[in-house]
Amino acid sequence: MNVCIVPEYPISLMTGGLQVQAVETYKALKELDGELQVSLFNWSEASKPSDIYHFIGFPPYMYRVMELVKFAKRPYVITILFGCETNKLTLYLATMRRWIKSEILRLRSRQDAILNASALITITQADANALQMIHHIDKSKIHIVPNAVNENYFNATSDAWQKTFGTEQFILCVGAIQPRKNQLLLLKAANQLQLPVVLIGAELPGWEDYAKKVEDEQKINAAYGGRWIKNLTNENPLLASAYASCRLFVLLSTDETQPLSILQAMAVKKPVLLLKASYTNEPPFNQIPTTTAQNVQSLAMDIKRHWERGVVVPLPEDYRWRNVALKLKSIYEKAINEYKSS
Repeated sequence: MNVCIVPEYPISLMTGGLQVQAVETYKALKELDGELQVSLFNWSEASKPSDIYHFIGFPPYMYRVMELVKFAKRPYVITILFGCETNKLTLYLATMRRWIKSEILRLRSRQDAILNASALITITQADANALQMIHHIDKSKIHIVPNAVNENYFNATSDAWQKTFGTEQFILCVGAIQPRKNQLLLLKAANQLQLPVVLIGAELPGWEDYAKKVEDEQKINAAYGGRWIKNLTNENPLLASAYASCRLFVLLSTDETQPLSILQAMAVKKPVLLLKASYTNEPPFNQIPTTTAQNVQSLAMDIKRHWERGVVVPLPEDYRWRNVALKLKSIYEKAINEYKSS
């Protein structure tokens, strides 16, 4: 079976969670004992069509590629990420927007591409519910396959980090620098406690003013041993070692679906503190301590408590890449067989 993984954007031009997921999916499938032939979609290469295409992410322009796959008489599956609120009003409004676009404005290309997929994959039950309601998808076509964590996080040690930066413990926060990640609030609270924070994440274009405020606060935190590392790829062994060396992982994000950084901290068996948000009601995050603090004083108190007596919530085996790859392989095989018999 020949599988082609199609990222939501060209990896040479864009980085982000879904791009990482696409590359890691490609790697995990290739490691299934040679059972699959796997490729990453390349716009510039001419090659024989794959047996099945897996679109990870679904920006509007991608339906053009799906049309070509359809003309080539090949099945495709889509991983769709909503990350939306799960209350009834939000889902109803999203359903109405989709209906207006497809039925009144006749902008049906996206809806048709979703309906014609052999299978649809979401990473959470909440996203599966949203997909079923918004796009009227039959439940039998929807599969829940979570994000996965590279095996080196389950076996991470502090050696590489401590050899480079020393043995002092710290609060770790990993993610692109932007207001919804709330790194500025974290730094202000940590500075009040005089606790070191290690930020790992690049500045996002368009958020330069916010990044400057983060930088100014981080300079204060540097006096307590903190640092900001802007360019550390997911493949760099120093990243896993940073998780192994930290005392507490904190993410104060207001808008996530299934953030890889938290899964990585859980795999390394580190205490985690999250800002209470809709995604923290979903497994596996519903077992992790949360804070509702929106000001520096209250947040500092919560961080101090978890710094001293943090709770470790181990990551379930379902989130290992081999287990996820086996689930995907089963979905591909079913999709191909059903396509051939239709």
